[in-house]
Amino acid sequence: MSSPTSDSPATSAAPTIPSIAEVAATVASHPVMAVVRTGTTEEARSQCEQFLAAGIRLLEITFSVPDAVELTREMLREAPPEVHVGMGTVTDAARAEQAVAVGAAFVVSPNCSPDVAPIAR
Repeated sequence: MSSPTSDSPATSAAPTIPSIAEVAATVASHPVMAVVRTGTTEEARSQCEQFLAAGIRLLEITFSVPDAVELTREMLREAPPEVHVGMGTVTDAARAEQAVAVGAAFVVSPNCSPDVAPIAR
């Protein structure tokens, strides 16, 4: 196994998270959000690709999808810059921290958790 070079860093750069204003502008101009919630990573990936091909600009990947964090990371790399990828079913602080760390543009929570709000801000 080769060691990292200056062309291939050992760790990836911190994700660039869009501002609230950027996401709000996308919501105003493209008010449809695709929610990816399925039982397999493969089906979720396929749904994401289909939504992106259809021109969806807001994509929510729920934590109920197996490997949701890794899939979100992949979609953030693959989606055009005008697409905002977020995470849903964010029910606790640990999930909120994972969503923010991966670079999710937004989080969706099915409840009002005092642990999630400060992290997601």
